[in-house]
Amino acid sequence: MSNLLLTPEEAAQLTGLDLAGNNRPLIDVNTILVAQLALLQPALGSDLYDALGEGSYQQFVANYLKLPLSLWIKALLLQTSILRLGSMGAVKASAQYIKPASERDIALAVNVLRSQARMLLRGALDHLAANRNDYPEYKPLPRRLLRRLDGGIIL
Repeated sequence: MSNLLLTPEEAAQLTGLDLAGNNRPLIDVNTILVAQLALLQPALGSDLYDALGEGSYQQFVANYLKLPLSLWIKALLLQTSILRLGSMGAVKASAQYIKPASERDIALAVNVLRSQARMLLRGALDHLAANRNDYPEYKPLPRRLLRRLDGGIIL
């Protein structure tokens, strides 16, 4: 599926991020597609993921997927927003009157955002499991796909 489940404007509103920071869109189509493929396709399975662009799934997408997807997008942006590519290669953004977040601060924020997205996605999977007749393309996958290794602990 190449359909966006979220427009850049919706993602900006849900994440609370300025869409036109630094004279360029902060959230672009590629970021949304990457987030969809990274978060949703493994959890929902290819059949349901491919069907999400159909009109019959608009309510499910709006109620269960847009918020976790926007949190995942925000996590992706936090990881990349501190670096800029220029004539000197990759440089770290800095300002005279504010102190940039440390790499540790950003890593912690990304972990929190991804954890929140996974918890919301679990709610979507619970809804799918409870309403199997409404979602014929859904084939439950082992919950281990939503686990991750964090500091040596499997969550």
